[in-house]
Amino acid sequence: MRTRIDILIGTPGRIKDHLQNGKLDLTKLKHVVLDEVDQMLVMGFADHVEEILCVAYKKDSEDNPQTLLFSATCPRWVFNVAKKYMKSPYEQ
Repeated sequence: MRTRIDILIGTPGRIKDHLQNGKLDLTKLKHVVLDEVDQMLVMGFADHVEEILCVAYKKDSEDNPQTLLFSATCPRWVFNVAKKYMKSPYEQ
């Protein structure tokens, strides 16, 4: 990951590991796509996802990445993440 990456696919735990080891820089991130967000909560990845998103997003910035969350169900955590990281108005 030393050169420019167009697409990175990874589990929340693996991405978090790369961030902590300094092998991944999310400062120029343009899009975030999370599939099966409801299952990440069930599997215990909610904290990992929050930590990754905190690195990628700057509070009240217009340059934050576009965020797409896909979920078969919408537990409260999915709504809270959407409100926190997606620009209003977001679509449900």
